[in-house]
Amino acid sequence: MVIPKKVFLVAKKHYSKLPYHNFDHALHVLKSVRQLIKRYEASGGKVDYLPLCHAAIFHDAGYALNQKKLGFQSKEHLSADIAYRELKRLGYSNNHANKARKIILATRREAEPKTVEEKILRASDLEGMKGNYSEFMKNNNALKEEFYLLNKKKLTLKQWKLMTKKQIMHYLAQDIKLTPRYYDSKGRSLFHKRVLNNLQKFLNV
Repeated sequence: MVIPKKVFLVAKKHYSKLPYHNFDHALHVLKSVRQLIKRYEASGGKVDYLPLCHAAIFHDAGYALNQKKLGFQSKEHLSADIAYRELKRLGYSNNHANKARKIILATRREAEPKTVEEKILRASDLEGMKGNYSEFMKNNNALKEEFYLLNKKKLTLKQWKLMTKKQIMHYLAQDIKLTPRYYDSKGRSLFHKRVLNNLQKFLNV
C-alpha cells in the first residue's frame, strides 16, 4: 500500500534536527515496521497496515518541544496528539486517526503493547539496539548528545552507562512476541541476545 507523499511532508514539519529523534529515525522505524508486517502476515497474521504506518511516521513528532509546558504528560502523548490532528486535517476518518494515536502511545516507556500493531511499532522503535555494535554505539552516542541538548545536563561516562543499562533492561523485560522465528530452540529471544551482547560490550568499555 502506497502512503501519500503529503503525509510525509506534513509529518516532517514536526521534526527538528535532533541527533537521534529526527525524521530519519522515523523513516528507519517505518522501514522496520514494513518488514515486520511482511513477516507477521507471512506467518498467517493480519495487520491494519495504514494506521500503523502513519503511527510510525508521526511517532516522535514534536520531540524537541517541551511537552509539559504544552500540557502533555509525555512526549509520546504530544506526538500522538499531533498525529491525530494532522491525520484528521488530511482527511482521514476519526477512527483511523484515533487508532494511529493509540498505537503511538504504545511506545511510552511504561506502556504494555496489546494489539499486534502496537507490538510492531514498539519492536520497530527499539530495532536500533540490536544491530551490529558500531550501529548500537552510533545510536547510543546520538542519544547521549540529545540528552544534553534537551536537559542541559552533562553526564559522566559512568552515569550514562548506568542510565543506558537501566533503560535497556526495562525494555528487555517486556518480551514482545510476534512470530516463532524470533526465538531459538530454547525459547530465547534473538533480539534480546543481540541487545544484551551490545550492552555488555558498551559496559566493558
